[in-house]
Amino acid sequence: MAPHPLAILSEAETNLARDVVIAEHPNTVIDFREIYLLEPPKDQLREFLALEHAGRLSPTTPRPPRLATCQYDVIGADRIPAYHESVVDVVARKRVKHNIVGKQHHAALTLSEFDTLVERCFASPLFKKALEDFDLPPGFEVIIEPWPYGGLDHTDENRRYFQGLCFATDKSKNNPDANFYSYPLPLIPVMDAHTQEIIRVDRPATGGKGDGLTEQTFKRDVIGHCKASDYVPELLPEGTRKDLKPLNVVQPEGPSFRVTNESLVEWQKWRFRVGFNPREGATIHDVWYDGRSVMHRLAISEMTVPYADPRPPFHRKQAFDFGDGGGGNMANNLSLGCDCLGVIKYFDAVVTGSDGSAKKQPNAICLHEEDNGIAWKHSNWRTGRAVVTRNRELVVQFIITLANYEYIFAYKFDQSGGITVESRATGILNVVNIDAGKVSDYGNVVSGGVLAQNHQHIFCVRMDPAIDGPNNSVVVEESHPVPMNEATNPNGNFYKVTQQTLERACYLDAAPELNRTIKMINPHKKNPISGHPVGYKFIPLATQRLLADPNSVQAKRAQFAQHHVWVTKYRDGELYAGGRYTLQSQQEVDGVADAVKRGESVVDTDVVVWSTFGITHNPRVEDWPVMPVEIFQLMIRPADFFTANPSLDVPSSRNRPSLQIMGSESPRRGADIPDPPRSKKRAKYTQVACNECKRRKLKCSGEPVCSRCIRDNVQCVYVPNTYALSSKSISSPEVQHDERFSTRLSTVDRQIEALQREMRAMSARLRQLESASPSKTNTPTANSTVSSAPTIAGFHRIMNPPQSPSYVGPTSAEFGLTARQRHPEDFDSSDDLVSTAVQSPAPSLENDISSDDPLGCLGPAEALRLVDVYENTVGVMYPCVDLESVRTYIAEYFQDKDRVGPISPATLDQEWFFARDIEVVKILLATALLAESHGRSERAALLADSVEDRFATRLKVPEVDMKELLILTLLSVFHSYRDDEVISWRLIGLAVRGAMQLGLHCQETWQKTGGVFPGELQCEYANRLFWCIYVLDRKWSFGTGLPFAIQDSDMDTNLPEPGTSTPYLTCMINYARLSTKIWGLVVGWRNRPRAATADYCSYLDFQVQQWIQSIPPELHFDPTQSQPQSERAGRAATVTATPQPQSQAYTQSDSMMMLQVLLALQANQLRILVYRQNLLSSESIESNVSGASTAVETAKATVHMLDFFSRVSPLYFQRPEPFNYFLISALAALFLAVVHAPARFSQICRPEFYAAVDMVRRSSTRARTSRRLQKIIKSLKMIWMNLGAQRLKDPMQKNGVNRRTPLGLEATGTPLSMGSHAEWPYTQRPMSGLPTPQHTASAHLRSMTSPMTGLADETSCEDLTSFFEMAGGFYFDLRMGNGGASDEGLVPDAATEAFDAFQAEDEALTRVMAGLL
Repeated sequence: MAPHPLAILSEAETNLARDVVIAEHPNTVIDFREIYLLEPPKDQLREFLALEHAGRLSPTTPRPPRLATCQYDVIGADRIPAYHESVVDVVARKRVKHNIVGKQHHAALTLSEFDTLVERCFASPLFKKALEDFDLPPGFEVIIEPWPYGGLDHTDENRRYFQGLCFATDKSKNNPDANFYSYPLPLIPVMDAHTQEIIRVDRPATGGKGDGLTEQTFKRDVIGHCKASDYVPELLPEGTRKDLKPLNVVQPEGPSFRVTNESLVEWQKWRFRVGFNPREGATIHDVWYDGRSVMHRLAISEMTVPYADPRPPFHRKQAFDFGDGGGGNMANNLSLGCDCLGVIKYFDAVVTGSDGSAKKQPNAICLHEEDNGIAWKHSNWRTGRAVVTRNRELVVQFIITLANYEYIFAYKFDQSGGITVESRATGILNVVNIDAGKVSDYGNVVSGGVLAQNHQHIFCVRMDPAIDGPNNSVVVEESHPVPMNEATNPNGNFYKVTQQTLERACYLDAAPELNRTIKMINPHKKNPISGHPVGYKFIPLATQRLLADPNSVQAKRAQFAQHHVWVTKYRDGELYAGGRYTLQSQQEVDGVADAVKRGESVVDTDVVVWSTFGITHNPRVEDWPVMPVEIFQLMIRPADFFTANPSLDVPSSRNRPSLQIMGSESPRRGADIPDPPRSKKRAKYTQVACNECKRRKLKCSGEPVCSRCIRDNVQCVYVPNTYALSSKSISSPEVQHDERFSTRLSTVDRQIEALQREMRAMSARLRQLESASPSKTNTPTANSTVSSAPTIAGFHRIMNPPQSPSYVGPTSAEFGLTARQRHPEDFDSSDDLVSTAVQSPAPSLENDISSDDPLGCLGPAEALRLVDVYENTVGVMYPCVDLESVRTYIAEYFQDKDRVGPISPATLDQEWFFARDIEVVKILLATALLAESHGRSERAALLADSVEDRFATRLKVPEVDMKELLILTLLSVFHSYRDDEVISWRLIGLAVRGAMQLGLHCQETWQKTGGVFPGELQCEYANRLFWCIYVLDRKWSFGTGLPFAIQDSDMDTNLPEPGTSTPYLTCMINYARLSTKIWGLVVGWRNRPRAATADYCSYLDFQVQQWIQSIPPELHFDPTQSQPQSERAGRAATVTATPQPQSQAYTQSDSMMMLQVLLALQANQLRILVYRQNLLSSESIESNVSGASTAVETAKATVHMLDFFSRVSPLYFQRPEPFNYFLISALAALFLAVVHAPARFSQICRPEFYAAVDMVRRSSTRARTSRRLQKIIKSLKMIWMNLGAQRLKDPMQKNGVNRRTPLGLEATGTPLSMGSHAEWPYTQRPMSGLPTPQHTASAHLRSMTSPMTGLADETSCEDLTSFFEMAGGFYFDLRMGNGGASDEGLVPDAATEAFDAFQAEDEALTRVMAGLL
């Protein structure tokens, strides 16, 4: 899909533009500066946007050209760069415009030029000689802060210069963030950028009041009178405050905004696009409110910072922060939880390197919601009722750092239709050296030897209004006093409001004495109530204009700063108030002043309004060493644009987590925000209340006659003696307070004593147990082997199917199946494949397996083959093991074994440090054995049991290392292949806690390590292991419904991630974060209002879609690109053949397809979870048909995907376990939809349902039937039994064979048709015929009571198809051919009775199916 015309250039487009420019300049050195989007001409863009808002865009809609502006230097033989600008059409891949900028202009600076300045200074003899004039204290080094040169003096040659401000830093602090601005040096080296040489070193004066402008008064000990002034917490002498409690911004249901198409933002009736370019930073485009146009474009156009120190060379000290360096180029990487709070959407930017290559600038813009106090309120004093709403704002924010200063810019949209452009200045003052004991007229001494110079910060905001259309006018409204007169103002209270429409381009200044207001109106649209033109207004900020003399270079190059408001006619490309080229300019060229000089008409046309404001910053001592923010806000508000307050419909809701404290009390809860059920804290009870206050349940003042009774003029009566008793306590609050505290302290003392007694008793009991049974531990020693009895017990434990957990959570497969007590008679032989009791006789193990050395019996070839199996099944997903090292270790292990002779594992592994590696190998091979034997392997059981016995001894040791975490993780994966997610969940929880013990959840740990973590694990694999643990913690928690072991809030936000080296794991990390939010939805579903839940579901669905889009192209599942059709047919023919050994059967393409399919299935599963609640009843389906349909269509897409996968790859039938989880979940969703809305869903779900059942039937006969499938079949049988006497009559059969498959499917089978629900257009092979289900209840009873020693797949599938037919068949028209003739289908009366009985069991069936999701 083509990018939107306003979308920033992608990295690919940027690199393409670079390549076109390089091709145009062969055999030439090119130094790139910037490559960014050239916004389309407004006329073309307006046509496109009109079609977009009308919903008439199509793939063939003409689009404006996609153009890239390329700014670069061409280095000639004279080494003097020639500045070029080219425009490249990135679609046509050609240059469409080229311009060589004259040498009178200079391109914006780059950071590489700053680096060159610093390098040349330290190599310059001139600079070294200048430093010899100073004696720096020991441990101090020189720091150079590059700065633009400023406006050229009349004596300067027009060359490109840079200057450096010099400081000293105290290296003895061993902290790179120590504040070097505390030690300014009076040296300013100047570099010629063309020759890259230091041409001079300026020596500014350091004197004070009364000293000359150039007099040199400094001493050799130039910083001896300066003192340290640090701001980083670790260097503060007294540290940071200890009494500040957390204040968290929490949005438990997610944000109210939505971001689509990369940059389109929709929130509270607002709709706009976010852009970014290297000069202006964040820009706002195409702003609409409630379907009405407000603004075409909004941006920070320019800012300048002129300094007021006249001493050379400070007279040149003036920065144009946007024109000289680029606000976008200097944008910060915004940190989660620091620069922005709440639920945040980040926008990345793309910047250009000196070679023209694109580089992603992450988190350049943040989008979040803020609470800004009260929006509106009124209290009716008559009724005592107050209605109040909060002022929530949507904030688009970016932050730039320019040397010492930081600027925070924000565009804020509120629910009343207002827009606020906010600028905040903070950072560190730019300072110079001043002699000891002196003061100055040019600034303020803020620390010893440190002079902060006076200066101004002047900003300019560019507004391109589109008030209900493109043609607008500008009106100046003023309020004038009117002298008292008999005719119009006899009492002197009247003032007159005047309005004047501006005719020509002009400038204005703020006039607070007249309340001068600028209105941008549409003269053709009238407000139906006021009759005035609709519009938006702002009041110019009455800040000081530029104070430099109009004839000075400072003033001439910043004419935009000389007036508050400029009004001009729109022209394409005219975006910058200070002109296109500001670096070293002496005059503002092509800026806003030149636009005004054209004198064009601005009536009923496309106008642009520029607002200038700022701060005159005369520094305070309180601004040092870091300046508290100075805030300026330009408020753009609707003026007769609406017919009433547009925020009347904002809900007036109480913030339930807010707490009330009385007096000096503090909330007794922890620092975290309380849980919603406990969020409301009751205020103190009054000691006594009168009868009237008790009756009305109001707080009573407790006085002899309470204040409410006095106000309401009613009799105030207390229960006898109550007031007398209470007055005694009220009269002595100090005594009451002391008694209360004494009681509390006594209670706490008693509790502490009780805890101490319990601890002593437990300690004694533990010592008793340890001393009484020293021989019962199974710890191997150097001269012993593992006893056979524990080995056999562990073997049986691993070989037998897992027990169901005693607790199942809302996301687990068994949720809803434990509603009633399970009696022994509930179990039948089909419920579990093997008895869970440990059999008394020892099993006869395979001849080639030794319980003493299960690893040695494998042999090197088999062990290496199993490593390949592990790599292709587990390693590709969770790459936490260096498998090459494992292969080397296995080879060395068997070589040593062959040389030395048989060695028992206990002897080989006598030291745990060396034993860990072989334990890793054992559990890795055990997992591989399980993977290729479908969860049942005697070898795997013995290997895993030996590892668990060996590892159990480590649980008594408090220390932990990375290898132990690796063993725990591998054990967790092993048990998942046994289908025992509870054990997996428990083991990964241990791994999580071990990781937190090592501090892996803290960024500081990763920064401090030397590359090797405890356990001799390299940083790369340590990082992979940590994220595998994190992902598996989420995975097993979802499988079991049990809580996470680590919350996202426990982890630092900027932890290093594996990145592109492990694309699948990286995708799963983001998947796990997203699943955390969905967990909150599922767990807290019943506590949310339906409307809020629907919005949150849409938001989560949107996030799932975003996650899908973030999947790398190589991991995207695209069946049309997976395999050629001929190859698919060949592979499908081998699907049901005898499986090869897995290491041979797997290919790289197989593994990649497996990862693609798993990611796609997981995305579908999240979407089903988001919308599953809509399928739990017929009422929920009818209340949200869209959500229910989404769940059904997603389940059908899962079936389609797996059906395709099973036909083109042998992996599905070789190892169906991970895929059947998703298949059965989709099957359950379809079943629920048909049960609760058969008329709506029966027909459309039927093909996919039978395709799913057919895939379950055709799964490998060696595979252990999924525990989830066992549960659903058993529960369905129980429901069937409870139907009682209602029966379905046997379909008429001929020759003992049913002529029809369920629901009219032909006996020969039909292919799964994608129909209108198709996700991908692929060709299907016909499905095998579906067997006839047994319709009679007796058949089902026989299936329950007859013992089964084999697999239950066939019976299970028939149970499912019968139930599906029963649930949906009643709604099929029995007279229609596709539903079967009435003589062969259900007898109508019996069908009605059976359906009534079926509905009686609806709740139980719903619980069964919901649990499977």
